[in-house]
Amino acid sequence: MREQSIGKKLYNASKKIHKVLGLALCVLLIWMSVSGILLNHPEAIHKASIGKSFFPEEYIPQNWNRSTINDALFISDNNIFFAGKQGIWKSYNGGETFSPATQEGFTSSPYFGKTNDLHYIPENDAILASTYGGLWHYDLKQNIWSNISDKLIGKTHFIKCIRIENNIIAISKNDFYKIDITNLNHIEKVTPKKQRSAMDLISFTFALHSGWLWGYGGRIAYDIISLFIIFFSISGIYIFIINNKKKPKKATALTKKTRKFMFQKHAKWGLWLFAFLLIIGGTGLFMRPPLLVALADGKVPVKYLPKTMTYNPWYHTIRNALYDQETDRIILDTTEGLFAGPSDMTQEFKPIDWNTNIFVMGATVFEPIGNGKFNIGSFYGLYEFDENKNISIDKITGKPAPKFNGVQRPGRFMTTSYFSTPNGDEYICSFGQGLLPLTKPENNYRFKMPDEIVENANMPLWNYMFELHNGRLFTPLLGKWTILFIPLTAMAFILLTLAGAYEVAYRKFHQKSKRKKPSPVQKRRLSKVNSNL
Repeated sequence: MREQSIGKKLYNASKKIHKVLGLALCVLLIWMSVSGILLNHPEAIHKASIGKSFFPEEYIPQNWNRSTINDALFISDNNIFFAGKQGIWKSYNGGETFSPATQEGFTSSPYFGKTNDLHYIPENDAILASTYGGLWHYDLKQNIWSNISDKLIGKTHFIKCIRIENNIIAISKNDFYKIDITNLNHIEKVTPKKQRSAMDLISFTFALHSGWLWGYGGRIAYDIISLFIIFFSISGIYIFIINNKKKPKKATALTKKTRKFMFQKHAKWGLWLFAFLLIIGGTGLFMRPPLLVALADGKVPVKYLPKTMTYNPWYHTIRNALYDQETDRIILDTTEGLFAGPSDMTQEFKPIDWNTNIFVMGATVFEPIGNGKFNIGSFYGLYEFDENKNISIDKITGKPAPKFNGVQRPGRFMTTSYFSTPNGDEYICSFGQGLLPLTKPENNYRFKMPDEIVENANMPLWNYMFELHNGRLFTPLLGKWTILFIPLTAMAFILLTLAGAYEVAYRKFHQKSKRKKPSPVQKRRLSKVNSNL
């Protein structure tokens, strides 16, 4: 028996790998593709939500956890507003009870209603709410909400509002807007300069994975590729069933056409999209820890970025902001580090290096407290940073907190907000534990989370798709192994793609070789011709 060549052995191995992994991943790839398409278009699904019956119990807020409080606003000791991913809640009795503050004209969208920041304007007796769906104005006298940004700039994800003299600077993920407090409906876009030499590798990888690296057109292109992946999964199941089914005595014309279409297009289109499938699988490998850590300090030079990512130096980078009145600076937390510039934004913003720790998702607490000190919170914890001494103090332990070398695991108290009451009580809100007092409160019965949040708990469809796409939704089932779900899935998808491409390429090459080889009749004719020469 003749020994098989290495190429033939690889071909046989590729066929087995392709079949086994294809069957194992087909359902997973369909839901990854569907969720990926939906994640690319939050504006299309912003009104949809998932009831609590369809997600694990730990996703239901308890004690204001899970970012139910992103910001707290005390207009007085009795008049209090909390805002977060469950909308905005108000109390007129000092926090004894809370009720929804979003019933008078506020968005009904569970996605666009997620709120990052509340800013009180005493001259107008009004609140500005920075939400995922725009900048909302709340008239406290008339108890009416209105979206002041929608008509002017469309649906925009706002991060925060800061007060500089008689102006409000409303900051989104991409831009800065100046609003005169005497006319809140007049919004002027301002763009401070920033010297940008590179994009951080984490943002680049996420942008490459979803297609928004090339703007809206890139997202649509990736949606189409996702539809092809769905086709590959369905056609793969079909091919497996056909190959393992007894052939009928007589196949219909439709059956023959379907079979031919599935077999040919599965191979042909898969080979065409080979590079794109590897990009999706390769970038997916780094979407979550532990491999996400490898991207932490990486940079991609601007010269390698498409224009969609460079026309605005702040595009998709801003995570938080503050105004330091003592130095008249605006300080920004971005995906590319901390930047500072003058409050009039006439000069270039430049990077600053603070000896403090901010998790890769950004600062959730970012406030000046005077004398060169700042409260800085993230999923690492809550710190008091002294710029003059360049040191950070952990506000929970009271101990110095040196700057980490590289990305670390989240801290014990993954901070989503911090606030102090008018009488000096301090509270921290943790993603896991919820609202916790940092100082002994005067009243232990304040700030109880209303039962209505639990009873009506839902999750925006976009967030549900995100949790499904990154595998966290399966934590109750997989436990500590959940962290490996995405890396292992991505590696299996890459191997599946490589095996399929090799299988098709090998078959095509050998089909051409066979066509080039002369038949026995042709060989006899050739031998006669050669003998007569």
